[in-house]
This record gives sequence, structure tokens and C-alpha cells, in this order.
Amino acid sequence: MCEWLSNVPDLEFPGDRFALLRCATCGLIATDPYPRDDTISTIYATGDSSDYEFPEAGLLAKVKERLARRRIRTIARLAGIRPKAVLDYGTGAGRYAAAAARAFPDADVVGTDFAHEPPPGSYFEGATANLRYREYATLLEGGARFDLIFARHVLEHVADPIAIVRDWIGMLSPDGVLYVEVPNTTSVTARLLRERWPLLYLPKHLSHFTRETLAKILAAADGTATIASCEMPMMGNVLAIASGRSRFDPRFRIPGMLAHPVQIVLESLGRQGTCLYALVRGAGDDEER
Repeated sequence: MCEWLSNVPDLEFPGDRFALLRCATCGLIATDPYPRDDTISTIYATGDSSDYEFPEAGLLAKVKERLARRRIRTIARLAGIRPKAVLDYGTGAGRYAAAAARAFPDADVVGTDFAHEPPPGSYFEGATANLRYREYATLLEGGARFDLIFARHVLEHVADPIAIVRDWIGMLSPDGVLYVEVPNTTSVTARLLRERWPLLYLPKHLSHFTRETLAKILAAADGTATIASCEMPMMGNVLAIASGRSRFDPRFRIPGMLAHPVQIVLESLGRQGTCLYALVRGAGDDEER
């Protein structure tokens, strides 16, 4: 292992510092110190991070929910499927699961996470008939199968990326598709902001990906993947951090939206994207069809 970045702050608790180490063999970048399996769930215990997007009122909330539905429809179109069974892994408070239920009203949509129940005040409270929450362990034991599995900004949070991708692929229906999305450490914004890049998000992000390392992880999990780039608005976080405020300060949401074109231009100039996404099928799918 060699050092990729040092003295990286926890942007929620700036007194904590971490290093990012790159594996000399596979190139994957890992957070150091690395949370243990028996302590990692405590990082999310309060449910007050950006990983939990709770229902909100107002125009901005409606815009975000509409964008989520549009993204989900785009992913299904790229995958070439009209799903009847959808899984949102790492659902948090269920924003994307609820968006999928609205985008595909004839589909059975399940949101899942490590907890027995979703957090109070989530999208699953008073949910529609085609939206429900299930604990992940229960889904695995029950042999559930899905036409479309979303793992959006999840893979960087798990201790064993290869094992979890293999599990997801095993839960796909014969023509099913897994959608994986992660931050891109070779993006222009990552290279410019370095330790202050919001999508490092330490210590919650355990692994940090390039296109090459994401491809290696998916192949090692026996998946065949098409990888491309996309954008995740983060300029509100950048402006808040530059101002010495919490990255979750709501006052920076609208300025961040107005500054988002700057992010798009920067990534376009570098022929990159702030994030990478992959459409993944089981390695044996072609032979089976």
C-alpha cells in the first residue's frame, strides 16, 4: 500500500484526520484507519447524514424527486428493461425507492438496508401499495429475485465490495440488470479539490474508485459491465466547505444548484464525470440466453 492522500479531514467532524492508501497491486484506494465490521454500523446510527434523504416540502424537494424519477427511467432505458421487480439497496430513508415506485407503478419496489426497520419519518411511512421495506438479510434468505437492482453510492460504503456485488448479481432475474454508481477519484473536481473533495466523505466511504478499479471489482464478482460517467450535484457542499460551514448547511443548496454548470464544464474539459456508473449483468447471462 502507498499513500494517495494524507491528513484528509472528516468533513462532519473536522478534528478527525485520515489517510487514503492505494493498493500497489489492484489500484483500489482505501480509507485508513478502516472502520471495523462490528463498529461501522454506528457511523450511521443517528440517521442525520446525507445518506438519509428524508421527505421534504417545498420547490427544491419537488425538483429533487422529479430528477430522481427521471434518472431511474433513464437507467431502465439504458438497461433495455421495463422492470416488474426493483430493489433499492442501501435505501436509507427511501427517496430512490419511492421514486422508482412512482416511475414504475406496475412494479414491486423494495427498499433494503442493514436495519430491521426504516428510520422514522422515511418515505416508507404511508407508502403506496407497490413500495415496501425489507431487511437485507431477510431478502437473501428468501431467495428474492429482481429485474433491476439499484446500488447508488453504496459500494464505497461496504467492507467487501466483491462479495456484495456477487450477492447482488445472484439476486438478479435471468434478464436482470444491476446499476452501480460510485464517486470518480480521477474526476477533475477530485483532482482540483483533493482533501476537500466532498465525495471522499470520510470515514463513511471505505473504498474510492477509478474506472479501472471499478471494472476489476465487477469482473472479480463474475459480472459483465458497461461503465460510463455521470454527474452528481455537489457544488453546494463545495461552497459550504469553502465558507467554513457544514457541508449540510441548507443555505448553500440553491447557490450550489446555480453553480452546478461550473462542475459540468470542469468535468467536460477533463473528459471525466464526477461519478462513474456501471450496468452489470451476470457473466453467464449471454450463454444462458
